[in-house]
Amino acid sequence: LGFEPRRDAEYVLRFQTELLRGGTFKITFESVPSLVFPVAGKTHKSIGSIWGDVRDGGKRSHEGVDIFAPRGTPVIAPIDGIVRSAEERGIGGKVVWLSDNEHSQSLYFAHLNDWNVKRGDRVKTGDTLGFVGNTGNARTTPPHLHFGIYSRGAMNPINHLKPLGRQLKEVDSDFEWLGRELRLRTNARLYADIGLKQEVEKLSKYQITKVLSLNSDLCRVQLPDGRIGYLKRRDVTSELVAIDNLVAEVDLDLMLKPDFNSRFDMILANEDFELIGKDKEFYLIETVSGKRGWISANSNKKTSTSEDEMPLD
Repeated sequence: LGFEPRRDAEYVLRFQTELLRGGTFKITFESVPSLVFPVAGKTHKSIGSIWGDVRDGGKRSHEGVDIFAPRGTPVIAPIDGIVRSAEERGIGGKVVWLSDNEHSQSLYFAHLNDWNVKRGDRVKTGDTLGFVGNTGNARTTPPHLHFGIYSRGAMNPINHLKPLGRQLKEVDSDFEWLGRELRLRTNARLYADIGLKQEVEKLSKYQITKVLSLNSDLCRVQLPDGRIGYLKRRDVTSELVAIDNLVAEVDLDLMLKPDFNSRFDMILANEDFELIGKDKEFYLIETVSGKRGWISANSNKKTSTSEDEMPLD
């Protein structure tokens, strides 16, 4: 399975087994450039001038990268495409424009010593387009290829030519959290985005939430009212031990969710139950007989038998 980002952004990749199937699977991530390097036998280490470098005394900036190599080194097609032009043009000297229809972009190769293709040629990845030189305004510099990418304007080629150079963070535990009801171990902030830039609200300790996905730092969660957001993983715990031990002083409505319209059973007066978590004016509880559900926080006079009392806010 391959995934190629088309713009700089935060991405979430989610994997799951086939519907109604179980089991385990191993995922290995590998970061590779999206384009073959355009100068034969060279790598990103041969790039000597990068995107944004000053040109003409600050009148313009460099819209590409310069890859230095001996004169005559083959310049190769980084991807399958169609040669749109192969001609001599001003400051670029001898240039080739290659249409990359798969990505809706054009690739630009400048300062060539000579061409090996003509307009209209269809090329495959690795075919020789021309040879490194220093034609055009590069005649006073060592031989090199100016390589550019254009898609509704110039874009930085380095992200297509160089691996990330860093390891993706590994999530090696807590997969059992997925789809489970967990709770907050402390007061925490719920965020709307994975970059934690937009805060939705502040949540209280013992808030119940369901984990939809996770990485090494964050959990994407769903609150009982259906809202979805992001929590810091360190703020969530799967240890749903009883917060408090209570006794029903009156008959209590037991609900499937924190909603008065979801009543499905009752807890009879004098029945023991444990307090598990909360959501606004509702508590998640479990009886000694194994019944689990939500009750109104205001429906029972609290009789605590534990020292660590739950705040009734």
